[in-house]
Amino acid sequence: MHTLHEMAWDTRAESFYGFRERPFALAPAPAFFYASRAHLVAFNQLRSAIQRRDGLSVLSGDIGLGKTTLCRAVLAQLDRTIFSAFVPDPFVSREDLLKIVLIDFGIASTDDLTSGRLKGATRTELSYLLYEFLDTLAPLQAFAVVFVDEAQHLSPSLLDEIRILADAEGRTNRLQVVLVGQPELQAKLRLPDTRQIAQRVTTRCTID
Repeated sequence: MHTLHEMAWDTRAESFYGFRERPFALAPAPAFFYASRAHLVAFNQLRSAIQRRDGLSVLSGDIGLGKTTLCRAVLAQLDRTIFSAFVPDPFVSREDLLKIVLIDFGIASTDDLTSGRLKGATRTELSYLLYEFLDTLAPLQAFAVVFVDEAQHLSPSLLDEIRILADAEGRTNRLQVVLVGQPELQAKLRLPDTRQIAQRVTTRCTID
């Protein structure tokens, strides 16, 4: 926590240097996306994959290279027919993963899931809610994309859940998934246990 002295110094420094907002914030800011050659290649690949409605894409790169910021910048470029959800923490159960997606898409609220109508909902019930939402996108010619950050930490069971979501039987091209992670993610996708999901990856982007 900042002291009053530090906060006053921050304000004076920002005023002195003419900053319009606080620099070096920890939260990813798409406005500050730096399009180096490697970043621009990955940006264009990922944006094209989403526009083509590829089912499953992977973005990998070492820690601190701006993968999350790149994803946010891609999202900022997409039109209003694309609904997005961002899962920042993969240390969750299958049910928790679905809950985060439902909240981000605006299908359910936090109160619904913690104390309301969806408290104690099963994975199957949560999945049907998501599928109903995807069905409503068809008349709008719209679709949805889910970004899963830090995906190198995903367990085999969660990777399998993501495979099921990306398949979305009967709802072709309505839901896409982008796995974002460190180089270990690519290694994990080469394991025998993850062969099914690896076979469904249509676009692989790397930030060197």
